[in-house]
Amino acid sequence: MVWTPDVGLPKPDAVIFLNLPIELAMKRGDFGKERYEKEEMQRKVSDLFLNTVRQPWWKIIDASLAQDEVEETIFKEVFGIIQQVKNENPSISFIE
Repeated sequence: MVWTPDVGLPKPDAVIFLNLPIELAMKRGDFGKERYEKEEMQRKVSDLFLNTVRQPWWKIIDASLAQDEVEETIFKEVFGIIQQVKNENPSISFIE
């Protein structure tokens, strides 16, 4: 089962999944040179994550956007989570 490694661990505040269609990943330099970087394997892994691991704390981000857009999206997600945690737990302090 996909959740077995997580048994007994605290639920994360967020999991950020950078989703990139395989067709775009294949256009990047050196695609396929690593053992698991094969089209069939990448499709299976992507399907697993996108179809079976959906939880409210999973944030799926479109990695086909420009790098600055991906960075901004990640920042907004993380900043929103930090604000939520701060609101729920005022005694927790964060370095800002």
